[in-house]
Amino acid sequence: MRKKIVKHYKKSVFFQNLTKVFTGNVFAQLILVGISPLLTRVYSPSDFGVYGGYASLLGIFLVISSCAYEKAIPIEKKTVQSYHLILLCLLISTLFFILGIGIYLTVGWSVFNLINLSVSFWLPILFSIGLYAASIQQILNYWSIKKNKFSDLSFSKIYQSSVNVSMQLFFSKLTLSAGVGLVGGDLLGRVVASLYLMSRFAKSKKSKFSWKIMGNQIMKYRKFPLLGTPSLLLNNLSLQLPTLIFISYFGSELSGQFSLAQRTIGMPISMITLSLGQVFYGNASSLVETNRPKLVQNYFKLTMHLTR
Repeated sequence: MRKKIVKHYKKSVFFQNLTKVFTGNVFAQLILVGISPLLTRVYSPSDFGVYGGYASLLGIFLVISSCAYEKAIPIEKKTVQSYHLILLCLLISTLFFILGIGIYLTVGWSVFNLINLSVSFWLPILFSIGLYAASIQQILNYWSIKKNKFSDLSFSKIYQSSVNVSMQLFFSKLTLSAGVGLVGGDLLGRVVASLYLMSRFAKSKKSKFSWKIMGNQIMKYRKFPLLGTPSLLLNNLSLQLPTLIFISYFGSELSGQFSLAQRTIGMPISMITLSLGQVFYGNASSLVETNRPKLVQNYFKLTMHLTR
C-alpha cells in the first residue's frame, strides 16, 4: 500500500515541479558551497562581515520592495490583470530604487547606517542596484510560478550562482574596499538571473496598458501590502537580526566568520523551504478558488511528510 502511495505521489504534477525546482536549487547551492573554501582564502573576515550585513539588509528590504503585490500574481486568473500586476510591482520597485539612490546621493544616508557599519562610497549604490535586481527576480519568479515554468526558476538560480562565484573570484584579484568584491559578484549574479527571467517574460503574450486596470488591481489586492508586508517584514527581521546585531556590536571583522558559518549551515534548510514554498504556492493559487478542500488536504499531507 505504501509503495502505491509513493508511486502515485511521484507521478503527481506537484512532485514533478518540486523535483525541477529542488534540482536547480541543489546545483546552485553546490556551486556556492564548493567555491566557499577558495573564497575564504582570497577574502578577509572583514569582507565576509560586510557581505553578511549586505545580504541581511537585502533580505529585509526585499520583502517590502514591491509591497507584497507580487504574491498576488499567481492568484490572479485573468491574463490582462496579472500582466498589470507585474507592471505595478515593477513600478513600485523602480520608485523604491530611485528613492534609495536619491536619499543616499542627497543626504549621504544609507541602510548601512542602521547597523553602524562603515563602508565605501560605492557599496550603498551597489546595494540599491542589487536590491532592484533581486526585486525584479522575485516578481518574475511569481510570474513563472503562475505559468508553471519551474524549469525557468531552476535555470535562473543556476545562472545566478555561477555568475556570482565566478565574478567574486575575479574581483578578488582587484584592489577593492572591504566587501565590494563579494557584493559585486552577488549583484551581477542577481542581474543575470533577473535578465534571464525578463527575457522569458518578454516572450509571453502582452496586453495594452491601462491605468484604470492597474488602479483596480491596487484596490483589489490592497490587503497584500496592508497585511502581508508587515508580517513578511517581521518574519525576515527575526531571521536577519542576529547577523545585524552581531555586526553592530562587534564590527565587520569579527562578524565575518559568524555570517559565513550561518550561511553555510542554513543552506540545506533554505533549499528545502524555498523549493517547497514556490511549488506549494503555485499549487495553492490554482486550488484556492476551484477546490479549497483539496488545498487543505494537500497542506496537511505536505506537513505530515515534512514532520516524518
